[in-house]
Amino acid sequence: MTGTDGTYEKTITLSDEPITHQNVATEDMYSGKTKVRFITNNLVMATLGSQGAVIVNLNSEAVNSTPSYMLHSGNTNSFAFDDKFVYYANGADGLWLASLNTIYPTHMVSPPWWVWDTQSSAPPGSVNDVASDGSKWVVVAKGLDGVHILKFVDDGCGCSF
Repeated sequence: MTGTDGTYEKTITLSDEPITHQNVATEDMYSGKTKVRFITNNLVMATLGSQGAVIVNLNSEAVNSTPSYMLHSGNTNSFAFDDKFVYYANGADGLWLASLNTIYPTHMVSPPWWVWDTQSSAPPGSVNDVASDGSKWVVVAKGLDGVHILKFVDDGCGCSF
């Protein structure tokens, strides 16, 4: 972070480990996808590849990490959020839906509401990116398996697409 005069002020450490990616050649393990976005004026979300994602409160400097069981053989490549959910694009581990809760950010990294398209039951491909229109459509870029346009069946989360 920098102060208003542009000088260095402080650093918030997101991980004590190097940010690497699974399922890639060793020489490419540091060449993964990373995404960082503001959720609110003081909450930031960042992807950390094989370590999942973090939610950072810039006021308190609290860093909330996704649970270690979120990823088995995938990498958190991207995320999207709308007024209901955070959608984590978890590579070979599919699409992971969590509650969007800016009052209690730990809820955004707690056990998922639902997981779509895990690699064991899906065609080859890796969930690389995701977008939501905030109502009923979710678009997923899934590597070798192309683009999937999903629609919530009940406009909520039972969860069915």
